[in-house]
Amino acid sequence: TFFEERLGFIQQVLQRAEMAFKQVQEVSLFEVDVG
Repeated sequence: TFFEERLGFIQQVLQRAEMAFKQVQEVSLFEVDVG
């Protein structure tokens, strides 16, 4: 159904956002360690 497709799309977006957020956290921690 349309709702299920929309829900799946939202889940994909959330997963990508979570991955990007983790990458940013790792970069921030790395910069802090170097500094």
